[in-house]
Amino acid sequence: MVASDYRAGCPVLAVVVDSDPALPELTEQAGEAFGRWQSVLARMLGERGMAATSADRLALQSLCILEGAVAVSRARRGISPLDEAAQAIRTLYEAEVNRAGVIS
Repeated sequence: MVASDYRAGCPVLAVVVDSDPALPELTEQAGEAFGRWQSVLARMLGERGMAATSADRLALQSLCILEGAVAVSRARRGISPLDEAAQAIRTLYEAEVNRAGVIS
């Protein structure tokens, strides 16, 4: 984002934010892409011993935090929202690891 002067970000998020009502399939495809990312992350968490429902929930929370941070970073023209998002995600993961006793 910095190299592009905050014009670049997540292309999937851009499809949703700038959606064209004449092309609803693009929004649907963006939703599918987010779903695939969530599934991949949840699977990785599951492979480390996290229960499937917890892994899926944590994956979705992470995705939401990160994509929101991308939007705020672009609007504010700074990367501190991404730093804060990383810390929030780390806190969520640590809490889940401590609660469930999964491998970190």
